[in-house]
Formats: sequence, structure tokens, C-alpha cells
Amino acid sequence: MHKHKTLSHCGVQTLMSILREEFWILKSRRTMRKAIKTSTVCRRFEAKHSEVQAAPLPEGRLRDSATFEISGIDLAGPLYLRDGSKAWVVLYTCAVYRAVHLELVTSLTTDKFLLSLRRFIARRGRPSIIYTDNGSNFKGSNQALNKVDWNKINDDTSVSRIQWKFIPPSSPWWGGFWERLIGLLKTTLRKVLGKASLRYEELSTILCDCENIINSRPITYIPEDLELEPLTPPMFLRDIQKSGIPDLDQIDSTRDVVSVESTAKRINWPLAKVVQLIEGKDGVVRLVKIRTNQGDLLRSIQRLYPLEVSSPNDGDLRKLIEGPTICEKSEYNISSDPSSIVPDSGEELSPTSVPQRFSRYGRTLRVPRRLDL
Repeated sequence: MHKHKTLSHCGVQTLMSILREEFWILKSRRTMRKAIKTSTVCRRFEAKHSEVQAAPLPEGRLRDSATFEISGIDLAGPLYLRDGSKAWVVLYTCAVYRAVHLELVTSLTTDKFLLSLRRFIARRGRPSIIYTDNGSNFKGSNQALNKVDWNKINDDTSVSRIQWKFIPPSSPWWGGFWERLIGLLKTTLRKVLGKASLRYEELSTILCDCENIINSRPITYIPEDLELEPLTPPMFLRDIQKSGIPDLDQIDSTRDVVSVESTAKRINWPLAKVVQLIEGKDGVVRLVKIRTNQGDLLRSIQRLYPLEVSSPNDGDLRKLIEGPTICEKSEYNISSDPSSIVPDSGEELSPTSVPQRFSRYGRTLRVPRRLDL
């Protein structure tokens, strides 16, 4: 121990190398390691923090709730404005759907924070539980809310008290679900602003853009399958927009080109154009009138194989064209009598004439012939 203290509490390797210049100690490595562990100075500087198993997520982050019903709040900054003043960003995040709402304040006082909280509640709704750190402005806001007589408010209105929860002091990892978003915000602002100093209105606009970018991030795994769309926070903030490729296994419009099943080989199956969709008593299309080179035929929906992708904007384009449509849905119902269905014998029905179509400017439109049908 004397040599260890003389060498300024060096490690095992250094102590063993110097002692071997004078002595040969049996099992020297284990002996020196044991002696160093008894040193109070070494134990003080080499001690490691205690570890504990991470707790599961609280119920508030897992149960079904409205957006921003359970929120976490934190501040980031300061940001320097063009007039030399400072501004801070108040970040509100939903603990369930991971959405973000940003507000800009010019001070860290409790009054300024309460004003930003009022703006947040007016736009996103009133939260029931709020998680924050132990900042003085958060503590002051909680004390201000505690002074309110909530019993009287509950008797007169349906407004319930906001439950404010604080994380332990000096433990920022307890608020990891908002600290991670603070990091994303800082990374985005560094790349957008650089060294620029903006006015208050300009910085507020930049924060709105950053909010939109952060909310557009996927919160689920992005699969290789194109039909699966990853979840993002805006899906829970507004209505989901329909997107993707239309299904090919459903015939939902006329004038579609289909392949008609027959007794011949698949390569020799005739092509046809859908002329009329015939609905049953329950409103479901099970029979279709098609046009082939041999004339018009009736075929079951199971005998047809779609060859075209129908555009979702077809209906909008047809509304722009005045005049009668080529074909309309049948006004009669299909009975279950098999005699009313034309057999698959290829017999010709009465040909139908195609009416003229006119544009909204009164010009006559020439209907193109598809696949010489």
C-alpha cells in the first residue's frame, strides 16, 4: 500500500511493473488488485453508480385516450431574436400518440408559461395529466392551480382538475419521452436557422414548420410491403386520407376492360368491356353486362378478370362533361330464376347504340374505341 500511495494510487499494471524491478511476488496480480480495492481514495474515484431494473411504462402511456390528454411539457432555448432579446420554446408532447405542439415565449416566468398553456388548451384540448420536470415555472403553475377551489368548480361545471406530476429532481431520463423530442427540435433548428437571428413572428413561423416536420415522422416500423402505411402522429390529429393503389379484384365502374373466362386456354380468353353493372336486391353487384366482338353478354362477376386500374378521379372527370353517360346502372333487380340469365353460349344480344357526348363548351366528343371492341 505504501508503494501504491507513492505512485499516486496507480493501477494494477503500473504497480506490478514497478514492483517487479525489485521483488518477485507470487500471484502478484490478484494480490495487488485486492490491495487496491481496500484503498479509500481509489474506491471513491472508481465507484460506479447503482443500477436498477427499468420499470414498465405507466398506464397513462398505454391506455386508449384522446390526443394530448396525457402530455409532457419542457422548455428549450434560449433563442436570440434580431432585437437582442431572448425567446424560449415550450414543447408539449402527447404521451400516447407522440404528437408535438410548440409555443414561443419571451420569458421563463410562471405568467408567460400559463399564457402558453392557455393557447395550447384552446387549440389542442384540455389535458387530464401533465408530466414536467421541477422547473420553477412549472412549480409556480402547479401552486397557482392548487389555489383554485376545484370542489366548487366541479359542482357548477364538468371541468375536472388537471393532475400535475413531477419527475424526481436531477433525473432527466425520467422524462425521456419529451427529452428525445427536444433533441429532434434542436437538430432541426440548427440546420434551419444556422447563425441567423429572426424576428418574433418569423421565428414563430419557423417553429410551426418544425412542428409539422416532427409530427410527420413515423412512430412505427416502416415495412417493405407497399400496402402497409406506417403510423404517424397526424393520423390521430386529423382524418386519415385515403391513399394507395386501388384493388384489382373488384369491378366498380363501367368501361373497364376485362378478360372473360371460357372453356378455351387462358391466352385465348376473349376481351370485353364492361357496359352495365346490375345490382341484386341487397345492392351488391353480382351480374355484369359486357360487350365483346360478338355482341353484348351477361356474365357473373366471378367469370371476369379485371385488366385495368380504375382511377379514383374518374367520377370527378365525368362530372366535368355535360350530356348523357354511356351507360347507367340497371333499375331492375335480378331474380334467382336461372332462366333469366343468358347462358355462356356466346349468343348475341341486341346491339346498343352509343349516344353522343358533349363537352362543357358544347363540342362533340368522339368516344375512342378500346382494343377494337
